[in-house]
Amino acid sequence: MKRLLDPQSDESLDPFPENDLVLPLSSAGISLAFTFKPQNIASLVLPTIFELGSTYGINPALGLNTPGDISSGRKKIIIEFSSPNIAKEFHVGHLRSTIIGGFLSNLYQGFGYDVTRMNYLGDWGRQYGLLAVGWKKFGSEEQLKANATAHLFDIYVKISALFKPEEEAFKAANRNGQDTSKLESAGLFVEVKAYFKRMEEGDEEALALWRRFRVLSIDKYKKTYARLNIFFDEYSGESQVKPSTMETAEAVMDQLGLTEVDQGAKVVNFKDHGAKKLEKAIVRNRNGTTNYLLRDIGAAIERFDRFEFNRMIYVVMAEQDLHMQRLFKILELMGGRYADIAKKVQHVNFGKVMGMSTRRGTVKFLDDLLNDVGESMHEVMRRNQAKYVLVDQPEKVADILGISAIMVQDMSGKRINDYPFDMERMLSFEGDTGPYLQNAGYSREELVNADFSLLTEKHAIDLIRILAQYPDTVGHTLKTQEPATVLTYLFKLTHKLSSSYEVLRVIGAKEGGETSIARASLYEAARQVLANGMGLLGLTPVDRTEDSGVVVNCFYIDVHNEDRNRIASNLDDESSVVEPIAPANASTNDARTSNGPLAGLQGAIKDNICTDAAIGSPTTCDSKILGPGYVSPYNATVVELLQQAGSIVTGKTNMDEFGMGSHSTHTSFGEVYQLDEKGRKLSVGGSSGGSALAVKDQACDFALGTDTGGSVRLPAAYTGTLGFKPSYGLLSRWGVIAYANSLDTVGILARTMGTIHKVFDVLNQFDPKDPTSMSPRIRSHVKEAFSQPKKVLRIGIPLEYNILELHPTVRSAWLNSLHQISIKLGHTIHPISLPRTKQALSTYYVLAPSEASSNLAKYDGIRYGRRSPNVTDNAEDGYLYAKTRGEGFGPEVKRRILLGAYSLSAEAIDNYFIQAQKVRRLVQQDFDEVFSTPNPLHDTPDHPITPSSSNLSPNIDLILSPTAPTPPPLLSSLSSPSSSSPLNAYMNDVFTVPASLAGLPAISIPALPPSSSSFSSEAPSGNNDQNLKHTQQKIGMQIIGQWGTDNMVLRLAGDIEKMKEME
Repeated sequence: MKRLLDPQSDESLDPFPENDLVLPLSSAGISLAFTFKPQNIASLVLPTIFELGSTYGINPALGLNTPGDISSGRKKIIIEFSSPNIAKEFHVGHLRSTIIGGFLSNLYQGFGYDVTRMNYLGDWGRQYGLLAVGWKKFGSEEQLKANATAHLFDIYVKISALFKPEEEAFKAANRNGQDTSKLESAGLFVEVKAYFKRMEEGDEEALALWRRFRVLSIDKYKKTYARLNIFFDEYSGESQVKPSTMETAEAVMDQLGLTEVDQGAKVVNFKDHGAKKLEKAIVRNRNGTTNYLLRDIGAAIERFDRFEFNRMIYVVMAEQDLHMQRLFKILELMGGRYADIAKKVQHVNFGKVMGMSTRRGTVKFLDDLLNDVGESMHEVMRRNQAKYVLVDQPEKVADILGISAIMVQDMSGKRINDYPFDMERMLSFEGDTGPYLQNAGYSREELVNADFSLLTEKHAIDLIRILAQYPDTVGHTLKTQEPATVLTYLFKLTHKLSSSYEVLRVIGAKEGGETSIARASLYEAARQVLANGMGLLGLTPVDRTEDSGVVVNCFYIDVHNEDRNRIASNLDDESSVVEPIAPANASTNDARTSNGPLAGLQGAIKDNICTDAAIGSPTTCDSKILGPGYVSPYNATVVELLQQAGSIVTGKTNMDEFGMGSHSTHTSFGEVYQLDEKGRKLSVGGSSGGSALAVKDQACDFALGTDTGGSVRLPAAYTGTLGFKPSYGLLSRWGVIAYANSLDTVGILARTMGTIHKVFDVLNQFDPKDPTSMSPRIRSHVKEAFSQPKKVLRIGIPLEYNILELHPTVRSAWLNSLHQISIKLGHTIHPISLPRTKQALSTYYVLAPSEASSNLAKYDGIRYGRRSPNVTDNAEDGYLYAKTRGEGFGPEVKRRILLGAYSLSAEAIDNYFIQAQKVRRLVQQDFDEVFSTPNPLHDTPDHPITPSSSNLSPNIDLILSPTAPTPPPLLSSLSSPSSSSPLNAYMNDVFTVPASLAGLPAISIPALPPSSSSFSSEAPSGNNDQNLKHTQQKIGMQIIGQWGTDNMVLRLAGDIEKMKEME
């Protein structure tokens, strides 16, 4: 709506009278709520699904050159994907490109594009020369006939091992700027280059061997592609690029001054052409042979001349980002028609499958993998003989299901994410293995003409609403190009189906035969939508028709762990999102605010922030006492504000139960973790670990968490993201399930400061429903007092934070960050003292559990949430209460309830709780003494500030410290006997708790990487620069400000972000 609505007046509703489709409108603030009439939605959605069938959800008109004009022809799109290297066994490393490319091909074809599926083989270049040399040394005609690709792969591994020392020496010389000509004129280098030169010069003997290997490889690939339900319109390759095309392109580059000679090779120095980050790239080798960059330039030109495409997508792994950027930039710099090509090409990248390398030979061949998983699936199917006997050709079905398992694992997470090659996870069958949909022999005519008005149950209406969301989901996928978008929707649909079978019975329905037919129609519509979605993903539904006419459609979508921590965003084995929400649902709810300040931004919500049924996800605090199905009757204020601003709520995120934990491992629905470069599980911090990981893995643009003692900042530090805890009382806590009321603060996690700013500006509003929300008068006073930004800031370094337990890498990153802030931003650094820091942690772990023991008393099994199934209705209240809480709460929550209950007991309250409150005031006073601006909440006649002589350099503007004393630990180390004590986990909060006790704004930002001008007095020994850089990506620096100086904190964080980007 373009004008404000008066929530007290009905005039805004006048233009929208009630009709056959929509219930009477209602207003909420400036919003209008449109709700379809449940009794009519079935008659709208189900006939549409039956009418459109396999085309439901797609719009073929989108691919027309002129919308609505079929005679205008279809837009042409080339999708290059898979692209394995010839003479190498097809391995899982190429699987991702194959699956993603197949999905994109199906998607664009469904929307009416003229799609050319192209397999651009790696069949030329120096690596082939290496294989040819290896053939001379290790080749066997007998083994080649027995298993050609396996033998050629074995040769490649052996020759690569011999070549490795020379290659490493060559790379080292290149890095150091040394002349490599001597290295290239000796050993295997000479043989490899000489063989490839013979190929480029048309030597028939060399080409004959190449052709033989190429034909053998393609024949084998086609068989594997057939098992994956993948096909190609064209098998191309580097060898097919015409020399004349490359020579012409090279001449254009020479004429435009794009190339220069460097050590005998022809290069493009991008620094001279406004693209410093792209560095130098060779386009022709020293010995005159071409390289793959020049061949890719020629290939792009030839494809454009031949196909005149509107668009060309390269589905290539993220490790090739630099190469693709160079390719596109060169085409742009060449100008004219070449620049036109550059505008029409796109790189769709993806992460790698970790833990394999062809040159080391540590690879799992895809055919072997498919066979292993298929056999395992067959064994699982045999365990249920009642269903097994219904399946025709069970071996074939098992093979299809095995392939589905592999493809689902690959597509489940964001394509940019890496995931480890994990056979055990692929074969995991924990939870339901997927629904069997049964239609009891009704004819299609009966189903289509059913009386849909009989579908009145809530389960039926909810299921129909999900079916209605499918077109929006697919349309959204056309923008994101993410298979996970469709897969998440299918998970949601199958879960709703699974929960409907007992409620919406078909056979023997007590409501009568007409209702049975209507329900069968509903299931048939769901089957159609599932089939459509699976078809887009390249998954094959398994059908069997019995002589009786009963159709059993087995959709094994949920082929691996159905635990909620695996289903949602991280199915690359980094688990974060608890309950996914279909993007279509979110976008539908958000249509009325599409022009808001957060329009188009996707946000995830921590699972202790209430969301109602319209959002479509329960609120469980990751606890069995509420989970898995508790749905809040209302949205939290912060959720309402996000939706009003146009944000799309994409899901709820996993967490430590009720916010109690530092590693997101104290959960009821699966621990949250990330993977290091070796595939080991690392902590993501807690308790908002799911939110941080969802942001890190780009499952959303931002996420909300809650910060009680560091629960937003610590996860941000451990995941290399940004985590902001505003001043206490600025963001509404209404609708946030309390852990400790006086400490809980809604926080924001994101990847960029721009997003943090946008979300904070939307949420920073007074809420009359929250008694702790700061009044408009205080907000106005603070805004006026801090309106003038300072150019030079005084940055304080608390000496008490330089503790003995501080990891050397963290200390080094701290010093480096201070140095760069001083040198490059011009701010001054000053030592300060916060003497009560040593008591802050123990104070927190008295106060927070005390408040928690009171807040969690409401979970008694009587009013709402879980009730123990092991007690009867006439059991004594005390027994019901104890049994329910004992079974519903996890160990850490129980521990803190006991701590809190003791601290509040008559014999301990004076010595613990009261003393802790006094120390908390002293901690606040420590901060007030060092800041240059007074605390608007504390500096009053009733609470005067008494300066302390202990401070070394008061009147500072902000404080900079590490967020955590160590980099993220391995999860395995947390369970070791030496570190499994809760006290060790509590130590992670030592730097974040003081700001929480004082209610101050604080943000965790990734530590600045070392620069050439940086110093490091304690860099860890034995680490190379790359490992140090990787480690420092998971180290956070914390900026703390006086209460109300949130914008000053964000401004310095933004300046540091810009400085980091310039590096």
